[in-house]
Amino acid sequence: MAIEKMEQSGEFDVSILRTGIPKHYSILGWESLSMPTPVIMEWKNFDPTISNIKWRSASEVFSSDRELLLELHTSNPREYQFDRSPSTMFEHWIDWQWQQNNAIVHICHEVEAGYVMISKPDNVNDVYVSEWRAPNIDVERKLLKLAAEEIRRRQHQQTNVVRFHGLPQYMSVDELKRWGDAVQIQTNERTMIRNIRLPTETIEKIKTAYIEGSAAFWPADFF
Repeated sequence: MAIEKMEQSGEFDVSILRTGIPKHYSILGWESLSMPTPVIMEWKNFDPTISNIKWRSASEVFSSDRELLLELHTSNPREYQFDRSPSTMFEHWIDWQWQQNNAIVHICHEVEAGYVMISKPDNVNDVYVSEWRAPNIDVERKLLKLAAEEIRRRQHQQTNVVRFHGLPQYMSVDELKRWGDAVQIQTNERTMIRNIRLPTETIEKIKTAYIEGSAAFWPADFF
């Protein structure tokens, strides 16, 4: 029934979902995407002097900087980025998702602004850098490094391992490996895609972008 509605409405180009039972959906025409997530880095060059960086809860950030967050997310988008406008989408669904993971957010308010988010920051086994947005490689590196430092600080210097939800936007895999001390890129096939009405060439480009990591679905984007 859902497939028929999508095909008949004329409003859907493609369907993307995340599931723990991919075999069920594959029978109905969805195809698994082997996406590069998580990315696990062993970090050795921690800077103990970084201690005055402001991290705030998701609810606090949304109450004061919701429009700024939406603007930063919309600016310099990754390929095939999920559209979070209008702001009510950002305010309610995304905010709720972030709060479920006790997320904390740092916003870089410099001329070249960006933000980075850590989910489950006080859970030693599940903490990870779950989302970020930056205008260029320098800001992206700065934000990811600050997140790694914060995870290290909260775990009382007990870990050198940092998990990221996906690959950086501006660094190639080779650049990432040169930047980190050891990099392990795992794959996850829980994200599935089903073409509704796109040309074959277009759907193949979308699939390639997600498989190679230039496109990314953040955890809060899934319904």
